Amino acid sequence: MKKVLSVLLAAAMVMGMSVSAFAAEYSAPATGTGAAIDASTITWGDAILVNEDGHYDETVSQGTEGEGVVDFYNLTEGDTIYFEIYNKECTNEKEAHDCAKDDTFCTIEATTLVNQKVPSNWMLKIKNSEYIKDAELVRAAANNTAGLEAGAVYAKVVLNSDFKAMDEQEAGELLKFFMYIWDTEYKVASEYANVHFAFAKYDVVYVTNDMALVDNETYVSVYDVIEAREDVYYKLHGKNSATVVFSVDEAVYVTAKMWKGDSYMIKSDVDAVWSKDLSKEYDTDIEVLTIESNLDIREVLWESAKDNKQIVEVIDGALVAVDSEWVTKYEVIDGVVLAKGYIAETEEGSYALISADIELIEVEEEATEEETKENPSTGANDFVGAAVALAVVSVA
Repeated sequence: MKKVLSVLLAAAMVMGMSVSAFAAEYSAPATGTGAAIDASTITWGDAILVNEDGHYDETVSQGTEGEGVVDFYNLTEGDTIYFEIYNKECTNEKEAHDCAKDDTFCTIEATTLVNQKVPSNWMLKIKNSEYIKDAELVRAAANNTAGLEAGAVYAKVVLNSDFKAMDEQEAGELLKFFMYIWDTEYKVASEYANVHFAFAKYDVVYVTNDMALVDNETYVSVYDVIEAREDVYYKLHGKNSATVVFSVDEAVYVTAKMWKGDSYMIKSDVDAVWSKDLSKEYDTDIEVLTIESNLDIREVLWESAKDNKQIVEVIDGALVAVDSEWVTKYEVIDGVVLAKGYIAETEEGSYALISADIELIEVEEEATEEETKENPSTGANDFVGAAVALAVVSVA
């Protein structure tokens, strides 16, 4: 799911901001080994987005709230962002520490802080860090593929793998985190880097048994197969509960339970990494379709013209057989009949439809009843959702 991120680099000093105004805080320990530098003399430059392969994606230039911003249009879960760090340098004989007090006597270097190790007195801190997986101060290697200046010091921030709107109220809203460097020696702070990002706007679609109940609203019938859209919150209307069917691919159908009063999402996408790795490992073409949803999924059906396949679960890269059934003229919902296919009762996990000839591993032991109690299935109100990965194998 793509997100939009805007970076606003404000000149407000940490001493003028109320700590109580922010939520969770992330602190990266001071692990630098370089000479100490007064953190109040540094400011922030541009932000650089790096993809999952560690290669440069794009740069967002700093802006101010008054003049607008430049946006990241390709931000996704698990992305890494590097923030440039500049050093303020006084133009007169005043001590560098005084630069932060009076910018009249300061200029900003044209390049990032280079040719030294990460200062030993710097500690990176982030407020409103709910969407941050990891953060640290790093020095760019000479042979990096991220487009970073060799030898320069950067603030590295890694987003959570579940980076998305956690509830309906956040959809389309502008969210923020606030980043600064705390100086453990001089007991001062750098300027804040105010990082703004907007979650994709979601529509609300009502699933109902009576179209007249939702005039002037977007709706679909509970009696139809619903084509899943990833930019939608689905809500049940007119019934307390219902079993619904979503089409998530041309040949994949998900049957799930909905309850009145809850918001649901479901999205699917081809996982290029899994497809490549599994195709290579099992020497056959595999297209992995990842489905993510907070629906109570009851079963998944793959259309298939052949009865020489099986549904398996993907566990640590290995394929493990699960109970599935070959069906013909199967009615996924009243009036909608599929000619042939495989069906399985599935919960959260990773699954694939493969050739019956592929050799599978044996599961050493089943999960115990106590383990099941300690790790319950995802509930209907857990909006982070369950990830279900499906794969279709074409055999020559």
